[in-house]
Parts: sequence; C-alpha cells; structure tokens
Amino acid sequence: MQWSPLGGSGWLLLHFLKDQEWVMSVVALPAIVVSSVWAAYTKGLISTLQASAEERSKQDGNALTKVLSDVEKSLKWRLTHADKRFSQAQGKACRDYLVEGLGEARMGMVPMLTEVYVPLALQGGLRQGGFAVLGRQLATGKDYAEVEEERLYIWVLLRRVKETDSLRRMAIIAPGGFGKTTLLRSVAYRYGLEPGRTEREKKVPAFVPVLLYLRKLREVMAQADAPDLPTLIVEHVLPDLPGKSLKLDVSWAKNLLFSGKALVMIDGFDEVGADDCEAVSQWIETAMKRYGETAVFLLSSRPAGYDRYTGELPGSPVEVKPLTQEQRNDFLQRWYYCQTRAVRLNRADDDEIRDKATEFANDLIRQIDQRKSLAQMANIPLLLVMIATYHRYNQSGQIPIGRSRLYEGFFKLLLEDRPASKGIQLELNADEGKAVLQRVALAMVQEDCIELSKADWELRVQQAIAQCDDELRGQQRDVPKWLAQLEEVSELLVRKASAEAYEFAHRSFQEYLAAVEVKRLKTPELIVSLKSEWRDTAIMYATLVNPTALIEALCDQGDALSLNLAYDCWLEDKTRVRPETFARLKEMSYQ
Repeated sequence: MQWSPLGGSGWLLLHFLKDQEWVMSVVALPAIVVSSVWAAYTKGLISTLQASAEERSKQDGNALTKVLSDVEKSLKWRLTHADKRFSQAQGKACRDYLVEGLGEARMGMVPMLTEVYVPLALQGGLRQGGFAVLGRQLATGKDYAEVEEERLYIWVLLRRVKETDSLRRMAIIAPGGFGKTTLLRSVAYRYGLEPGRTEREKKVPAFVPVLLYLRKLREVMAQADAPDLPTLIVEHVLPDLPGKSLKLDVSWAKNLLFSGKALVMIDGFDEVGADDCEAVSQWIETAMKRYGETAVFLLSSRPAGYDRYTGELPGSPVEVKPLTQEQRNDFLQRWYYCQTRAVRLNRADDDEIRDKATEFANDLIRQIDQRKSLAQMANIPLLLVMIATYHRYNQSGQIPIGRSRLYEGFFKLLLEDRPASKGIQLELNADEGKAVLQRVALAMVQEDCIELSKADWELRVQQAIAQCDDELRGQQRDVPKWLAQLEEVSELLVRKASAEAYEFAHRSFQEYLAAVEVKRLKTPELIVSLKSEWRDTAIMYATLVNPTALIEALCDQGDALSLNLAYDCWLEDKTRVRPETFARLKEMSYQ
C-alpha cells in the first residue's frame, strides 16, 4: 500500500531513461513526486491502523479469555452439580414445619413439612384489576364464574409460566397468619428435595428455588450500595443454608439467573419498615427487570404492605384463600398424629398412637364445629396452629371464645405455662410482662415501627415499668435478662441475625398487645389515627370491645379506607353493633 505506487513510477522513469526517451522521462517525474508524498502519507495511516489493530486484538483476546473462563466455570458447575447441591440445601432449610411466630419449643415435636402441610388454595380473583387479567388467562374457554370457583394452587400457576409472561412475576397477597411464608417454604422444599417427583406429579418446569426472607435482608437491600441479586444470594443466602458450605461465586449465581431455571421467592414485603419501602421496592424492581426474562419471581406480602410497594407491580397478584373445613380437619389429624407419636415413641404401636391422635383431634374438631366464631378463626393457618397448641397444652382442653380470648390464652401459655413447664421463673410474671409489652407494642405501632435495638428495648421496658403500678415499680428487675427469657423461653421476641435488635415473633402479637393497651387506656381515637399498615390492630381492638363507637368514628372520617376498615370491624362482631350504626355505614359505603 505504501511503496507500490513509488515502485511503479520509478520503474517507468528508469525505463524511459534507459531508452533515452527524455520527454517521457520528464512526464514521469511528477508521478514519482506524488508517489513519494503518498508514501509519507500512508506511513502515518498504517502506523495508526497497526496500533488500533493491536489494541483490538488485545480486547478480542481478553474477551476470548473471559469466554473460555466462563465455559470452564460452567463445565465445573455442571460436573460438580452446583445447581442441584444449592437446591438441596435450600430444600433442607425448609424441611421442618415452622409457622412464623410459633417457635419450635412451643409446638412440642416439630413435624416435617410433608407430614402436616396442607396445600393452600389461591384465588386469581376478579375483584381487582390485576386479577381480571389473570382470570382471562386461566379461563381457557370457561366463563368468569367457573374461574372464580376453580381451586387454584401455586403449582397450577408455575405450570403455566412458560406460556403466560405475566406469571413470571407473581405477588401472593394475604392477611397475616394465612400461611404465605409456609407456602413458599413448601415450594422450596419440594423443588429442593423432591424435584423429579414434583415435576412429574405437578407437571411443572424444573426450577432451582431461591428463598429470600425480607425480615432478614431488608436492611441489606435498603443500603445505598446494596449488593445486586447474584451477590446477595452468594453472600447472604448461601451462608445460612444447612450442610457443608457451598463454594459458589457470583458468576454461578448470574449463570443460574440467566439460565431460565431460577425461581426467586421474596417473602414478606410487609416486614419492611416505612422508611425503607422505597429503597427495597427499587431493589426488587431492578432485580426483576434485569433477570425477569429468564427467572421467575414470587413476592409475598400483606395487603397493606403491598400497597406501600412503589416499584413496578408484578403482573399477576393472587390471594391466599382461607382453609376449607376439609383442609382444616386434615391438618389437625396430621398435626396431632405427629405430636402423639413424639410423646409415645417406643411405648406404643402405630395403631395405638393413631387412635389416640384421632381422639384428640376429633375433640378439637367437635369444639370448632360447635362454635361459629371458633370455626372462622380455624380457617386461618396461624390461628389454627395456635388453637391446636392451646388445646394440646391447656389442661382443660377448652378453647376460649373469640379471637381476643384465644390470644389472651396463648399469651398466658407463653408467659406462664411454658416457663413453668421448664422450671424457669421469669423476671416479670405473666401479668406484669403482658402489661409492659402492651405499652411498648402500642408505642411501636404509633411510630410505625416493627423492631427496636436491644438498647431501645431495655429503655422502653424501663419506661413501661415506671408507668405500671407501685408494686412493679418498687422492685428491681433485670431487664436484659427478661428480654433474653422472652427470646429463649417464651419465644415472643426474635433477635435479628444482622444486628442487636429484637422484634415480635409475629406481627399479630404486636397488634394484639397494642389493641389491649388502647382498651386499657380507653382511647379509641388512637386506633382511628393509626396508619393503614396497622389496620389489623383496629380489627383486633374491635374484638375486645363493642365496636360501635369505633365504627362511628371511622364513618366520621368518611374516606374509602376508613369505611372498608369499619366494615371489617363490623364483621368481627355483628351482633354488638347498633343497627342504626350499620345502616349509616352501609349508606355511606354505597354513596
């Protein structure tokens, strides 16, 4: 390119000079000059092209090295069955039937999930906009009424993921205690430890389950420099899984998320504090956008918590339906069999154990069937386990009437009977402890707070003791020791692994205690002024008193949220509400 023009013109000049063709020689001379200029010009051009080519070759070499490295890692993960080992570890972490809020010690013998779990029915409902879309997608020729009546399970939705894009992002919505966490744990268990059987029986795609508990991870996600999803899985999920530590890196997690095999389940958005909602919402939205084309996402939340979600909403929200009578009785028979077997192990044959368990279960079922209010509570999984636990460990075997009475009896079980059975004397007796916890719980609800640092807990307990009667104020109590007992013996409080902070084992415990404190103070206006996230506190309060005054106050506010809450309070105890109050509520609601 550089020298051929000069060579050609130079050859012509020599040819003409040799033949003594002077005219042609003179004519050829400018061509040599132009060729020399060209040679100088192309020297710089070629030098630049050579440098560019060298730099490009380095980039291509680095890219090829990265590709070869990724191929090597991919082969390593395949040969070492990394996805399978992670899936099994995730399944083992969900093997036990642990109801959120009911610790292992309170349930006696902890059954395995497969021994007692009753699949929860879902409702792709037609009552909200998002549900209508899902209803049409699942109708397949059926009219809406048929879809509404059809029993829908999580496996039906997962089966349709490949053909329905909106199902790649699902939200599971239900009030507290409906078993959202247990539902996700059951999916992780089945995919982790029974993948082949699950895929055959349920006719679902093969997935690797990844279960993220927001209760544990919300602070990490809310940080300004929060790790992305692959890093979160490797640094914050892997270390908590049972068994040998899995030597997996971030590139493995990315490969899993892009492979089309990841089922990412994010549990408990309602556990995120108000201050962190926006940051955590943004984190979840970013993860879904980045990996949503290949991974499937499930997000669970209470309705009020879901209303605070500010990211792009999942395409398919579904509701958890209450237990049917058949599901309820099936669970009680299974649960009592496991408890009876644990007590009578090696002392009776299986038939005797089963007969005794059936006797206990049938006695409880009889009580539930005879009392409508108890039957309504027994349709909610958390309350059903509380009822069963109370029935098993209370000497009378008689279940209290009403939800508030059940919680009252359950707190007695946790603060008095449970410690006594272990021969432990709590620093505060049952009545004192409940009085103190009521005051702390109400203050936390008013502040829209679900956790406190250990130092704040100690301070607030001291302040609550100072507000109690003279007998309690006049005695020195070891508050740090009592908090430790609430965690280790009663299991009413749980400590966060990431920080020295405590929160109530289940949010409904906090709501109940706050409602009891409002009743003691005789200040229903506190209930009306609470944020919508704490609406269940108002409903719990409605079970403790005649709810007429509360419903009237909510009607005075007159907005849609207040009227909906007033209606739910009326449902708790219709007989005690004045007819004219309900007539007003109904008229305002229709208006």
